[in-house]
Amino acid sequence: DMNLDVALQLRDILIAEGYNVVMLRDDDLYDHVTISERSYYANNSGADIFVSIHANSASEAAYGCRVLYYDKQDGGYGTYSKKFANAVNDAINEYAETTITRKDSMIQSANNGVCRDTLMPALIIETCFMTNEKDAQLAITEEWQYGMARAIANGIIDYMPLQIRYE
Repeated sequence: DMNLDVALQLRDILIAEGYNVVMLRDDDLYDHVTISERSYYANNSGADIFVSIHANSASEAAYGCRVLYYDKQDGGYGTYSKKFANAVNDAINEYAETTITRKDSMIQSANNGVCRDTLMPALIIETCFMTNEKDAQLAITEEWQYGMARAIANGIIDYMPLQIRYE
């Protein structure tokens, strides 16, 4: 529910800013879509960028946001994905400095199917660790969800102003 709430708010913010947004889902009636199907939909949507919003889990001590990208070494979108990850990460950390959220977002290169198999700059944003009590308590609040959506939107806007498109 929290992931969907953040994604829907992100969609609304970006639409209000003039962006076209394609959602894989927009309600909680979610039929499981495989990793390869997600990449397929992204690749055939005409999208310039791809963002997937998640919540992480690990030990109780793990906390914070992780912005994951795949560093494609074959001349693909890896360089763009890393720049995209940095823009979103910076925006999340800027948001964190003005709220009760800890400034602890970081980017990580990860060999995950969604980012690896998309044909555009792509990110998975693990907004928090649900296994961490403080993260989980923050993540269920409307203030945090909107703030995370706004921060991600700011990163997208910083990375890709409306007049820039990928060929």
